[in-house]
Amino acid sequence: MKNRVEKLAGKIADAIVELAERDADDMELECLANEAEVRDRGQTRLEGQISGRRDWEGFCDGSVEFCTNGPQGGGAGYGGFLRVAFSNFASTCIEVGVDHATPKAADAVAITFRGDAEIFAFIESMEFLAAKLRAVIRLC
Repeated sequence: MKNRVEKLAGKIADAIVELAERDADDMELECLANEAEVRDRGQTRLEGQISGRRDWEGFCDGSVEFCTNGPQGGGAGYGGFLRVAFSNFASTCIEVGVDHATPKAADAVAITFRGDAEIFAFIESMEFLAAKLRAVIRLC
């Protein structure tokens, strides 16, 4: 019995030492990875909204913005959405066509996707688009 208690105490002490030696950044990254894994399994729910914006400057100036509350557990009726907007500040040529209409000049356009599947489809579509455009640029 004493031997088992000593082994258990040794394991506890080793675990405490290991935790104490871990870098705070490593623990934060591990926590973020765990949260992402749980979220990917659909076991968490984002409350509120997250948004961001990136401006570009050069021969044309503009921005891309997004706002989302992330996947909410189902279709559009569950409330999940992703809104993406592009804006022209100067010399950015944006043309928009809706429902197969001829594209027309616009200074701003916003698209909203509603539902979890739509959010995931948008992400996969943007990854596909980015990969293909990078490949085209390498060919030029």
